[in-house]
Amino acid sequence: MKESEKSALRDRLRREAILVTAEASKIMIDQLRGMPWFQRARSVLLFHPLSGEADLIPLLESESAKRWVFPRVDGENLSLHEWSQTHPWHTGSFGIREPDPMTWPKVSPEEIDLALVPGLAFDSLGRRLGRGKGFYDRFLGSKEFRGLKIGIGPLMEFVPTEDHDIGMDAVLAPEGPFLVSGSVLDKAPESR
Repeated sequence: MKESEKSALRDRLRREAILVTAEASKIMIDQLRGMPWFQRARSVLLFHPLSGEADLIPLLESESAKRWVFPRVDGENLSLHEWSQTHPWHTGSFGIREPDPMTWPKVSPEEIDLALVPGLAFDSLGRRLGRGKGFYDRFLGSKEFRGLKIGIGPLMEFVPTEDHDIGMDAVLAPEGPFLVSGSVLDKAPESR
């Protein structure tokens, strides 16, 4: 039942075309840069945006001291690769710009301090509605990944979830950032 609810919600959100504007992306970048756990993170997983998603790519230039990592669809999972200005991009099977696995060095999930995770929608409990393939849920739920999870995308009242769905520690929506109640950040923000 939950998967059919999620599928119907995905269809509705696509029809409504809820987009994160360029101006909202700039505001979200400024808000993210002010978050202490972002400031402390040395290795950050970022994503290349699809149309309508928040574009955080300007962070590569403004936060050049960080180690930036991008995901690539590799079968049923995501592989992680370290960004460099000189490394070429490829367009993946879902139309997403991805690392060229021949030139981008591979990165282990345990090296990621902070994952910025795209979503069609999030709710105040940190629940995420992805695009339905489960790539991020498998990565974030792996025992190797121990970093913090910040969802990036629009906020809605309720997102249906299933047992395999991975919740966020915080969400950065166009409406502003918030900590998820009960998350590791909410419990001990200074320890992270």
